[in-house]
Amino acid sequence: MLAKLLDDHERIAQLAAELSDFIAEDAPPFTARFAQVRWNLARELSTHLAVETQILKEALRQKILLESHANSLDLTLGEDLRQHIVRWPDPELRDDWFAYRQDLEALLTRLQRRVEREETRIYPAIFGSSRLSGLGLAGRGRIALATWSGHLAISPQ
Repeated sequence: MLAKLLDDHERIAQLAAELSDFIAEDAPPFTARFAQVRWNLARELSTHLAVETQILKEALRQKILLESHANSLDLTLGEDLRQHIVRWPDPELRDDWFAYRQDLEALLTRLQRRVEREETRIYPAIFGSSRLSGLGLAGRGRIALATWSGHLAISPQ
């Protein structure tokens, strides 16, 4: 299960990096790929969070994970991403590209922070640090945050 969660992080990081590339531009893209990446990120993240929620609930039930660890996660991220997509259909995001970019940058930053917390606090508590090392956690599924020229770039390390 741990390997699947880390693979999910890697796919999510790749999609976030691609979205970040799109929003680095001054004008909205006129490609089908942009809509596809938005949809794929929402789908991947929703699926991942559903699985992860069940794991967290079980870990809390078995007292493997402290409630304070679980509470450190951004638990509204999935719902906020769904609301973001509803709030920003294609015509609206094209009409106010600057505001759309800011909104998406904020979500991608939250996503990056959540993945970091999962991989440094939550997964070690649930699965054990030795299992993380054995799977080569370093460099896998991490989302690196780099800010330059006033825009956000999220990319897999």
